[in-house]
Amino acid sequence: LITFLLIKVLFKPTESYKIDASLMQEKLSDLGPMKRDEKVTLIWVLIATLLWMTEGIHGLNTGVVAMLTVAGMSLPFIGGVCKPANFAAVEFGAIIFIMGAMAIGPAGAETGMSNWLAQVIFPANMPTNIYAIALIIGAITMFMHMILGSSVSTAGVVVAMVLAYFNQIGSTIDPLILTLFVYTAVYMHYLFPFQHLNIMFGIGKAGFTEKHILKLGLALTPFVF
Repeated sequence: LITFLLIKVLFKPTESYKIDASLMQEKLSDLGPMKRDEKVTLIWVLIATLLWMTEGIHGLNTGVVAMLTVAGMSLPFIGGVCKPANFAAVEFGAIIFIMGAMAIGPAGAETGMSNWLAQVIFPANMPTNIYAIALIIGAITMFMHMILGSSVSTAGVVVAMVLAYFNQIGSTIDPLILTLFVYTAVYMHYLFPFQHLNIMFGIGKAGFTEKHILKLGLALTPFVF
């Protein structure tokens, strides 16, 4: 809601526009009924969503579910949606980057990097007020985001570091709450396109530029706190 309101204030339309419901209905009618591939895709997405929601029951990792879903959509008869020609458009470089970025957190925990960062970056005495804790975690997350750049890398490093620190001091705060603090800060904070892959992929194609991102990012940053 805050992002929407800021966009309305910062990027006022240069010309008037009108939402034509009849035109929208006409365009919808032109699409016709759902095609076979669309129905199959919908079914597989619903299956994947159900499996993601019930991970605690069946124990399948979210990544495994995603992989099995794509495999199922590629199989004949029950899939046939993902064809060999489609894979040419896949950004494998971005996928490999995300895989590496996600591995930073577990690697930091295993090597002791997370514990070392926690000792260096976090204050010696952490306040007990939950709002003060959220403010400190938010500030540290945004600082790390500016250094590391990638939101995925930042989340991986900072979540592992935060959990290691609060484990060291014997905190009783739910780790999910701490993770939510980091998630909120890192995914609401951006000043440059490379800090979020979804923005980087959309730049130049969705009608916005680096200038627009910086303008919105600077206005949005105070609200992250």
